Amino acid sequence: MSPEGVSPRSGPPPGGPSTITGVKYQMLWCLLRAVQMHVSTVTVDDTRGMTHAGLLLEPRNGGDVQEIGKATRRVVQLKTRSSGSSWSLREVVADVLPDLYRAVDLDKRDSSYDFITEGKMGQWQDVYTFFQSLCRPAPTHNLLDALDDEQPLRFTRQQTSRQSSHSKSLPLFQSAIAYTQRTMFAEIVRSLREVKAIRDGESEEQTQRKVWSLLGGFCFRGEHSLASAIPGGR
Repeated sequence: MSPEGVSPRSGPPPGGPSTITGVKYQMLWCLLRAVQMHVSTVTVDDTRGMTHAGLLLEPRNGGDVQEIGKATRRVVQLKTRSSGSSWSLREVVADVLPDLYRAVDLDKRDSSYDFITEGKMGQWQDVYTFFQSLCRPAPTHNLLDALDDEQPLRFTRQQTSRQSSHSKSLPLFQSAIAYTQRTMFAEIVRSLREVKAIRDGESEEQTQRKVWSLLGGFCFRGEHSLASAIPGGR
């Protein structure tokens, strides 16, 4: 048993085999999604002619895939976890949000940020509900003042057995304090600025507004195996 009482789950060992599995997962998901777009989400005009459809793979500005619609944009980050084990909040903040953050564009308001994985969400549903509450427009005044600073958010601070070396080294949620909406938001902002996910010269207020947009559009899509996406798959 691990120190947190979580049994390690079997899966590809870290390194080469795990990396290859991840690449296959991304490639096959993109292929399946391209086919789905062709049959269901392209934009057509009155004459039934195709007017717009876009699938951008490995974009330079963040995410593994970006689906570009006529008035919407979907940024997707894909990560395997064939053991089916859970993703802790610490892992998501350290290993998922930085790449998605690079794709945030405040001028593209109809954007969503999806994390698709075979794994499950860990014990941080309360925090996820807080993220979803930020889908409302950001206030024009100080953002932190608009967040609750009294009611603690419930989440488990455990480290999973498959935690990356990067997320292990990042000082996240190490304080003994109870995290409220305000302190959780500030911690995520601090983390993203520390790992250099921000652009050169970006002010802390700009980071806060982009984090508000990111978390408000963030969607955790767990237990999403390739087999479940393929007709007839198990």
